[in-house]
Amino acid sequence: MKLRRKLKLTKKMRNNYEFRILLKQNTTMMKSAIRIIILMVLASTVAFGQYEPKGKVSKAELALNANKLDEAKAEIDKAFEDNVKGKITTSSKNWYTRGKIYSAIFKDEGDFKDLDEDALAKAVESFNKVIELEGKENGTYTFLSSQEIQSLYNSTIDSGATAYNSGDLETALESFKTALIVKPEDSLALLYGGSVAQELDNYDEAAELYDKLIRSGNAGESVYSSIIYIYKAQKEDMDKAMEYTDMAIKQFPENKSYMQEKIYYLITSGKSKEAEQQIMSQIEAHPDDALLRFELGYLYDEKGEEDKALDAYGMAIELDPNYYDAIFNYAVIHYNKGADIIKEFNDMPLGSNYNPQAYAKKEKEYIDKAKPHFETALPYFEKAYSIKSDDVKLIEILGGVYKQLGMMEKYNEMNEKLSTLEGDEDME
Repeated sequence: MKLRRKLKLTKKMRNNYEFRILLKQNTTMMKSAIRIIILMVLASTVAFGQYEPKGKVSKAELALNANKLDEAKAEIDKAFEDNVKGKITTSSKNWYTRGKIYSAIFKDEGDFKDLDEDALAKAVESFNKVIELEGKENGTYTFLSSQEIQSLYNSTIDSGATAYNSGDLETALESFKTALIVKPEDSLALLYGGSVAQELDNYDEAAELYDKLIRSGNAGESVYSSIIYIYKAQKEDMDKAMEYTDMAIKQFPENKSYMQEKIYYLITSGKSKEAEQQIMSQIEAHPDDALLRFELGYLYDEKGEEDKALDAYGMAIELDPNYYDAIFNYAVIHYNKGADIIKEFNDMPLGSNYNPQAYAKKEKEYIDKAKPHFETALPYFEKAYSIKSDDVKLIEILGGVYKQLGMMEKYNEMNEKLSTLEGDEDME
């Protein structure tokens, strides 16, 4: 039996043998790896061509980017309806996507503009939710959401300004009110909206917008004056007008016109005691204020307390020698005293035993009795005339005083002045 000779591998041969085995194994592994890589490439190629996101928010975002806003809305609505366990998402990215979609619907001028009439409100709600969730100013989506809110605000304000400048006040008002959906307490939108509403004679709307501006603490004097005017002159609600007047007095204590408004209201509404207390309190704080002295004189004048009225008007004139109203009213009190005496004589019946001589004597008695009042009034009327020489009412009264005092040349001068003014009015 022939024995096989056991192959004895030399070191060199052994190394070559092991190399071939290793090469064979590696070749097999490489082929497998190549097949896996090829399959992965093919799979990724197919996936890229037919990719469809699984999540509703992702689908909504993809539709938004393709400007398919109806699809985007449908997907984002599902995403916020079908949350796990019925909980609202706390993802700032999801809320931001929702905001972007509804913002796009609001801005759309084509087929999608009527998809949701509350699109703007939902967009703003979403962006504000992002800011709430992130809770930090430097958050990525907080920054983006803040930018989106500002953009929406700017577009509505600009739209209102454009409409106003073109004369379309109705559209302007709606735009400014729309801006308030974005920023509910924005002072600019409230001011513009209130002003336009007032210009449109929409006083309810104007009052509401002005009130919100006042409540926000950002209203100027013109806003208070406007809302007081609306309630006093247009809505005839003096109690409400005085409510805002009191607020204005507190807000702008240096503006005495509001206190004057309140005092006048108290006087004309028969609350003279309260009016006097208000005036006296103000005089104590501002003793050199001629206006307050005039108001006090006016109060006494209305109450028929002529001597007190004269004292108050006189003090106002001392403080301001050119205070026309105080000068005129001071003169009128004296004029009326003389006029009342003349009227008393004119109203006396002649009687059946009429005697011309007795009548003339009686007339002279009354004229002499009235004369001092006309003489006292005259320099004040003349001073008033030097301040306001085209006041028809003043010229008529002054002419009458000249006549009562027998100053016929001056009386004729006033008549000529009156004819000139009336002729100018006819020409106009």
